[in-house]
Amino acid sequence: MYSKEDEEEALFRNFPRPAPYFGPSPSHANNNNKDKAEDEDYKNDADMDNYGWGIGYPDSGAGWIAIQIGWRVVVSMAAALLVFYITTKPPPPKVSVKMVGVGQWELGEGVDGNGVNSKMLNCNASINLIIENKSNLFALHIHPPLLQMYFGTFPFATSKLGRELLAESNGTTVFKLWVGTRNKAMYAAGRAMEDMLDSGEGLPVVVRLRFLSWFRVMWGVVSVKFDHHSDCLLFLSKSSNNKRLTHLFNTTCPPISV
Repeated sequence: MYSKEDEEEALFRNFPRPAPYFGPSPSHANNNNKDKAEDEDYKNDADMDNYGWGIGYPDSGAGWIAIQIGWRVVVSMAAALLVFYITTKPPPPKVSVKMVGVGQWELGEGVDGNGVNSKMLNCNASINLIIENKSNLFALHIHPPLLQMYFGTFPFATSKLGRELLAESNGTTVFKLWVGTRNKAMYAAGRAMEDMLDSGEGLPVVVRLRFLSWFRVMWGVVSVKFDHHSDCLLFLSKSSNNKRLTHLFNTTCPPISV
């Protein structure tokens, strides 16, 4: 006969036992969630890095390829223009001045606009502006020249051409310029002029020329500019007519500097 204890032990052996469960601790689960969040952030940052300069085109997309091609075209064109400018850059023009003569010089008595007695001057002079353009491709543009006549430091005549001049490429161009004045009250300067003429040493007069010139290179994108100036020193002598000077006996026009 089985005892009560033997029956309970046999029943316990036949009953299925549950398998053991080993689950993560609460602290370990929190660490897993944190690592997963960091992985997501890194992935998002990597995705943003694949876009060029914030334009929104992916690194492997057609838009980014078009941008690269565009940059290469721009750089190639800039390099080509630079080479073109260096190879075709025009040399400075050769500029000179030749005094043609003094057509009129009359110094007499008169009154100014306020009725004050003064020496009154009527005069005109002409010069040739000679431009030698050595460029084979580009014409030389010339700003309207400014001509002035000086007695000492006193400017008594001024003339400025009202239009732009143009010297054609690969050649020499001559421009005739005039300067003069009419019924100019000279006051003390007029008396000093008359004294110098009477002395027989001659009257020194300076004709001053100023102008700018430039080449328009690369379809006007680049301008090569030059600043020109020259002073011609004239000595005038007195004729048999006390009011008229017809003889220009000495002229010095140094080469125009650039």
